[in-house]
Amino acid sequence: MSINFRNTAASLVVVLIVGGLLWTWVVVSYDPELTTVNTFEANDTESSVSNSSDDALVSIEITSGEDVLGWDQLGISLEVDGNQYPCSLTGLSSVEQNGSKVATSLSADGSTFAIKVDATSESTFAELDLSTMKERANGSYSLKFSKNDIFLGSNATAMVVTNQSFSQIVSAPNGAYSLDDSERLDWYDYDFSVHRIDPKEQVYVIQEENITYKLQFISYYNEDDESRHIQLIVGWLSGPSLPAFEDPNLIAQSPCIIEGAGSSWSLNQIVVIHENGIDICNQSCTVKIQIQYQGVNVKAMSKVELL
Repeated sequence: MSINFRNTAASLVVVLIVGGLLWTWVVVSYDPELTTVNTFEANDTESSVSNSSDDALVSIEITSGEDVLGWDQLGISLEVDGNQYPCSLTGLSSVEQNGSKVATSLSADGSTFAIKVDATSESTFAELDLSTMKERANGSYSLKFSKNDIFLGSNATAMVVTNQSFSQIVSAPNGAYSLDDSERLDWYDYDFSVHRIDPKEQVYVIQEENITYKLQFISYYNEDDESRHIQLIVGWLSGPSLPAFEDPNLIAQSPCIIEGAGSSWSLNQIVVIHENGIDICNQSCTVKIQIQYQGVNVKAMSKVELL
Protein backbone atom coordinates (compact mmCIF):
# COMPACT_ATOMS: atom_id res chain seq x y z
CA MET A 1 0.00 0.00 0.00
CA SER A 2 2.76 2.42 0.97
CA ILE A 3 4.74 1.50 -2.14
CA ASN A 4 1.73 2.23 -4.37
CA PHE A 5 1.19 5.53 -2.59
CA ARG A 6 4.82 6.53 -3.09
CA ASN A 7 4.65 5.55 -6.77
CA THR A 8 1.47 7.55 -7.24
CA ALA A 9 2.93 10.55 -5.45
CA ALA A 10 6.12 10.36 -7.49
CA SER A 11 4.11 10.15 -10.71
CA LEU A 12 2.04 13.16 -9.68
CA VAL A 13 5.19 15.17 -8.93
CA VAL A 14 6.60 14.29 -12.35
CA VAL A 15 3.36 15.32 -14.05
CA LEU A 16 3.32 18.62 -12.17
CA ILE A 17 6.96 19.33 -13.02
CA VAL A 18 6.49 18.49 -16.70
CA GLY A 19 3.26 20.51 -16.82
CA GLY A 20 4.97 23.46 -15.15
CA LEU A 21 7.87 23.30 -17.58
CA LEU A 22 5.52 23.14 -20.55
CA TRP A 23 3.48 26.09 -19.26
CA THR A 24 6.67 28.08 -18.65
CA TRP A 25 7.86 27.29 -22.17
CA VAL A 26 4.53 28.46 -23.64
CA VAL A 27 4.72 31.74 -21.73
CA VAL A 28 8.39 32.43 -22.46
CA SER A 29 8.17 31.47 -26.14
CA TYR A 30 4.92 33.39 -26.76
CA ASP A 31 5.12 35.34 -29.99
CA PRO A 32 2.78 38.37 -29.92
CA GLU A 33 0.28 38.42 -32.74
CA LEU A 34 0.51 41.06 -35.43
CA THR A 35 -2.22 43.67 -35.19
CA THR A 36 -2.94 43.20 -38.91
CA VAL A 37 -2.08 40.45 -41.39
CA ASN A 38 -2.04 42.94 -44.26
CA THR A 39 1.25 43.25 -46.13
CA PHE A 40 2.54 46.44 -47.72
CA GLU A 41 4.82 47.29 -50.62
CA ALA A 42 6.55 50.61 -51.26
CA ASN A 43 7.94 51.92 -54.54
CA ASP A 44 9.72 54.97 -55.87
CA THR A 45 7.35 57.41 -57.52
CA GLU A 46 7.94 58.13 -61.20
CA SER A 47 8.97 61.73 -60.55
CA SER A 48 12.62 62.41 -59.70
CA VAL A 49 13.67 64.11 -56.48
CA SER A 50 14.99 67.66 -56.50
CA ASN A 51 16.00 70.59 -54.29
CA SER A 52 12.36 71.58 -53.87
CA SER A 53 10.41 70.72 -50.73
CA ASP A 54 7.28 69.22 -52.26
CA ASP A 55 8.61 66.18 -54.15
CA ALA A 56 6.59 62.97 -54.30
CA LEU A 57 8.88 60.41 -52.69
CA VAL A 58 7.29 56.97 -52.38
CA SER A 59 4.02 55.20 -53.04
CA ILE A 60 2.78 52.53 -50.65
CA GLU A 61 0.15 49.87 -51.38
CA ILE A 62 -1.52 47.16 -49.32
CA THR A 63 -0.75 44.10 -51.45
CA SER A 64 -2.50 41.39 -49.43
CA GLY A 65 -4.85 41.06 -46.48
CA GLU A 66 -8.50 41.96 -45.96
CA ASP A 67 -8.17 44.21 -42.89
CA VAL A 68 -9.55 47.74 -43.29
CA LEU A 69 -7.19 49.97 -41.31
CA GLY A 70 -8.26 53.22 -39.70
CA TRP A 71 -5.86 56.13 -40.03
CA ASP A 72 -6.52 56.95 -36.39
CA GLN A 73 -4.52 53.85 -35.45
CA LEU A 74 -1.83 54.01 -38.13
CA GLY A 75 1.61 55.57 -37.99
CA ILE A 76 3.88 56.11 -41.01
CA SER A 77 7.36 57.57 -40.91
CA LEU A 78 10.32 57.86 -43.25
CA GLU A 79 13.99 57.66 -42.30
CA VAL A 80 16.71 59.21 -44.47
CA ASP A 81 20.35 59.40 -43.35
CA GLY A 82 19.38 58.63 -39.77
CA ASN A 83 16.74 61.37 -39.60
CA GLN A 84 13.16 60.37 -38.77
CA TYR A 85 10.23 62.07 -40.55
CA PRO A 86 6.68 61.35 -39.30
CA CYS A 87 3.98 61.66 -41.97
CA SER A 88 0.29 62.52 -41.66
CA LEU A 89 -2.86 63.23 -43.67
CA THR A 90 -3.27 66.74 -42.33
CA GLY A 91 0.29 68.03 -42.28
CA LEU A 92 0.42 67.92 -38.48
CA SER A 93 2.67 65.57 -36.53
CA SER A 94 4.16 65.49 -33.06
CA VAL A 95 7.46 66.38 -31.45
CA GLU A 96 9.27 63.47 -29.84
CA GLN A 97 8.72 63.41 -26.09
CA ASN A 98 11.52 62.36 -23.74
CA GLY A 99 12.07 62.14 -20.00
CA SER A 100 8.44 61.46 -19.09
CA LYS A 101 6.35 58.45 -18.12
CA VAL A 102 3.87 59.57 -20.78
CA ALA A 103 5.01 59.54 -24.43
CA THR A 104 2.50 61.11 -26.84
CA SER A 105 2.43 61.20 -30.62
CA LEU A 106 -0.14 61.96 -33.31
CA SER A 107 -1.50 59.12 -35.40
CA ALA A 108 -1.42 59.39 -39.19
CA ASP A 109 -4.85 61.05 -39.24
CA GLY A 110 -3.31 64.10 -37.56
CA SER A 111 -5.99 64.33 -34.88
CA THR A 112 -5.86 61.15 -32.78
CA PHE A 113 -3.27 60.90 -30.01
CA ALA A 114 -1.36 57.66 -29.54
CA ILE A 115 -0.08 57.49 -25.97
CA LYS A 116 2.37 55.15 -24.25
CA VAL A 117 2.39 55.12 -20.45
CA ASP A 118 5.21 53.68 -18.35
CA ALA A 119 3.22 52.03 -15.56
CA THR A 120 6.08 49.94 -14.19
CA SER A 121 6.28 51.66 -10.81
CA GLU A 122 4.53 49.82 -7.97
CA SER A 123 4.83 52.72 -5.53
CA THR A 124 3.69 55.71 -7.60
CA PHE A 125 1.12 56.27 -10.32
CA ALA A 126 1.89 57.75 -13.73
CA GLU A 127 -0.65 60.54 -14.24
CA LEU A 128 -2.08 61.67 -17.60
CA ASP A 129 -3.87 64.94 -18.34
CA LEU A 130 -6.05 64.52 -21.43
CA SER A 131 -6.37 68.22 -22.24
CA THR A 132 -2.61 68.58 -22.70
CA MET A 133 -1.93 64.90 -23.53
CA LYS A 134 1.03 65.01 -21.15
CA GLU A 135 2.09 63.70 -17.77
CA ARG A 136 0.60 65.62 -14.87
CA ALA A 137 2.37 65.40 -11.53
CA ASN A 138 0.33 67.75 -9.33
CA GLY A 139 -2.62 65.44 -8.69
CA SER A 140 -4.94 67.10 -11.24
CA TYR A 141 -5.03 64.19 -13.68
CA SER A 142 -7.55 62.59 -16.03
CA LEU A 143 -6.29 59.04 -15.54
CA LYS A 144 -3.59 57.43 -13.42
CA PHE A 145 -1.72 54.18 -14.06
CA SER A 146 0.27 51.69 -12.01
CA LYS A 147 0.91 48.12 -13.21
CA ASN A 148 -2.48 47.04 -14.57
CA ASP A 149 -4.45 49.43 -12.34
CA ILE A 150 -6.06 52.40 -14.07
CA PHE A 151 -8.28 54.96 -12.34
CA LEU A 152 -10.16 58.02 -13.58
CA GLY A 153 -9.36 61.39 -12.05
CA SER A 154 -11.73 63.07 -9.61
CA ASN A 155 -13.12 65.43 -12.28
CA ALA A 156 -13.69 62.71 -14.89
CA THR A 157 -16.64 60.40 -15.52
CA ALA A 158 -16.99 57.77 -18.23
CA MET A 159 -19.20 55.28 -20.00
CA VAL A 160 -18.23 52.11 -21.88
CA VAL A 161 -19.28 51.67 -25.52
CA THR A 162 -19.20 48.14 -26.94
CA ASN A 163 -21.40 48.42 -30.03
CA GLN A 164 -19.25 50.93 -31.94
CA SER A 165 -15.58 50.97 -32.80
CA PHE A 166 -13.26 53.84 -31.95
CA SER A 167 -13.37 55.08 -35.55
CA GLN A 168 -17.17 54.90 -35.71
CA ILE A 169 -17.68 57.15 -32.69
CA VAL A 170 -17.69 60.72 -34.00
CA SER A 171 -19.88 62.34 -31.34
CA ALA A 172 -20.76 61.63 -27.72
CA PRO A 173 -23.29 58.76 -27.63
CA ASN A 174 -26.35 58.69 -25.42
CA GLY A 175 -25.88 56.96 -22.11
CA ALA A 176 -25.01 57.41 -18.48
CA TYR A 177 -21.53 58.41 -17.39
CA SER A 178 -21.60 55.96 -14.53
CA LEU A 179 -17.87 55.37 -14.05
CA ASP A 180 -15.85 57.60 -11.73
CA ASP A 181 -12.70 57.54 -9.60
CA SER A 182 -14.14 55.22 -6.96
CA GLU A 183 -13.18 52.00 -8.77
CA ARG A 184 -10.37 50.82 -11.04
CA LEU A 185 -11.35 50.48 -14.67
CA ASP A 186 -12.27 47.00 -15.88
CA TRP A 187 -10.29 47.39 -19.07
CA TYR A 188 -8.72 44.00 -19.78
CA ASP A 189 -9.17 40.23 -19.87
CA TYR A 190 -6.53 37.85 -18.57
CA ASP A 191 -5.45 34.91 -20.74
CA PHE A 192 -4.27 32.26 -18.28
CA SER A 193 -3.02 29.96 -21.04
CA VAL A 194 -0.21 32.35 -22.00
CA HIS A 195 -0.16 34.62 -18.94
CA ARG A 196 -1.12 37.71 -20.96
CA ILE A 197 -3.27 40.80 -20.45
CA ASP A 198 -5.50 41.61 -23.42
CA PRO A 199 -7.43 44.91 -23.58
CA LYS A 200 -11.18 44.50 -23.98
CA GLU A 201 -12.77 45.38 -27.32
CA GLN A 202 -14.48 48.49 -25.97
CA VAL A 203 -14.23 52.27 -26.08
CA TYR A 204 -14.41 54.63 -23.11
CA VAL A 205 -16.22 57.94 -23.62
CA ILE A 206 -14.92 60.32 -20.96
CA GLN A 207 -16.28 63.67 -19.81
CA GLU A 208 -13.95 66.00 -17.96
CA GLU A 209 -14.80 69.61 -17.25
CA ASN A 210 -16.57 70.63 -20.51
CA ILE A 211 -14.65 68.35 -22.90
CA THR A 212 -15.66 64.89 -24.11
CA TYR A 213 -13.07 62.35 -25.31
CA LYS A 214 -13.07 58.84 -26.70
CA LEU A 215 -10.38 56.44 -25.51
CA GLN A 216 -9.38 52.88 -26.26
CA PHE A 217 -6.69 50.76 -24.65
CA ILE A 218 -4.56 49.01 -27.27
CA SER A 219 -1.89 47.04 -25.45
CA TYR A 220 -0.24 46.30 -22.12
CA TYR A 221 3.14 45.72 -23.76
CA ASN A 222 5.76 47.83 -25.53
CA GLU A 223 7.61 47.06 -28.75
CA ASP A 224 10.00 44.78 -26.80
CA ASP A 225 7.00 42.90 -25.36
CA GLU A 226 7.71 44.22 -21.86
CA SER A 227 4.63 44.43 -19.63
CA ARG A 228 3.29 47.46 -17.74
CA HIS A 229 3.77 49.71 -20.78
CA ILE A 230 0.17 50.64 -21.55
CA GLN A 231 -0.72 51.90 -25.04
CA LEU A 232 -3.93 53.78 -25.75
CA ILE A 233 -5.45 56.10 -28.32
CA VAL A 234 -7.47 59.22 -27.51
CA GLY A 235 -9.64 61.45 -29.67
CA TRP A 236 -11.54 64.68 -29.02
CA LEU A 237 -15.33 64.52 -29.43
CA SER A 238 -16.77 67.82 -28.20
CA GLY A 239 -16.02 70.96 -26.20
CA PRO A 240 -13.31 73.60 -26.50
CA SER A 241 -10.25 72.86 -28.63
CA LEU A 242 -7.59 70.98 -26.71
CA PRO A 243 -4.58 72.96 -25.43
CA ALA A 244 -2.51 70.02 -26.72
CA PHE A 245 -3.05 71.16 -30.31
CA GLU A 246 -1.64 74.61 -29.50
CA ASP A 247 1.48 73.27 -27.76
CA PRO A 248 4.58 73.81 -29.94
CA ASN A 249 6.47 71.39 -27.71
CA LEU A 250 4.03 68.66 -28.72
CA ILE A 251 2.59 69.52 -32.15
CA ALA A 252 4.57 70.57 -35.22
CA GLN A 253 4.26 70.69 -38.99
CA SER A 254 4.65 67.24 -40.44
CA PRO A 255 7.67 67.01 -42.78
CA CYS A 256 5.78 64.65 -45.09
CA ILE A 257 2.14 64.35 -46.04
CA ILE A 258 0.06 61.34 -47.09
CA GLU A 259 -2.03 61.86 -50.23
CA GLY A 260 -4.60 59.64 -51.92
CA ALA A 261 -5.99 58.29 -48.65
CA GLY A 262 -9.67 57.72 -48.05
CA SER A 263 -11.37 57.37 -44.71
CA SER A 264 -9.41 54.14 -44.18
CA TRP A 265 -6.70 52.06 -45.88
CA SER A 266 -7.49 48.71 -47.48
CA LEU A 267 -6.37 46.17 -50.09
CA ASN A 268 -4.92 47.55 -53.36
CA GLN A 269 -5.30 51.16 -52.23
CA ILE A 270 -2.19 53.22 -53.01
CA VAL A 271 -1.11 56.29 -51.06
CA VAL A 272 1.71 58.65 -52.00
CA ILE A 273 4.09 60.32 -49.55
CA HIS A 274 5.05 63.90 -50.45
CA GLU A 275 7.48 66.29 -48.84
CA ASN A 276 5.63 68.97 -46.91
CA GLY A 277 7.80 72.09 -46.89
CA ILE A 278 10.95 70.20 -45.90
CA ASP A 279 13.52 68.89 -48.40
CA ILE A 280 13.82 65.30 -47.17
CA CYS A 281 15.67 63.98 -50.23
CA ASN A 282 17.25 66.20 -52.91
CA GLN A 283 19.25 63.55 -54.76
CA SER A 284 19.51 59.77 -54.85
CA CYS A 285 18.92 58.43 -51.34
CA THR A 286 17.70 55.42 -49.42
CA VAL A 287 14.37 55.85 -47.69
CA LYS A 288 13.50 53.49 -44.86
CA ILE A 289 9.77 53.17 -44.26
CA GLN A 290 8.15 52.25 -40.97
CA ILE A 291 4.44 51.52 -40.73
CA GLN A 292 2.76 50.77 -37.41
CA TYR A 293 -0.78 49.67 -36.71
CA GLN A 294 -1.95 49.82 -33.10
CA GLY A 295 1.66 50.38 -32.04
CA VAL A 296 3.06 47.28 -33.76
CA ASN A 297 5.26 47.27 -36.87
CA VAL A 298 3.53 45.71 -39.89
CA LYS A 299 4.93 43.58 -42.70
CA ALA A 300 6.28 46.06 -45.21
CA MET A 301 9.07 46.57 -47.70
CA SER A 302 11.40 48.55 -45.46
CA LYS A 303 13.65 50.36 -47.98
CA VAL A 304 13.22 52.20 -51.27
CA GLU A 305 16.02 53.67 -53.39
CA LEU A 306 15.11 57.10 -54.75
CA LEU A 307 16.86 58.40 -57.83
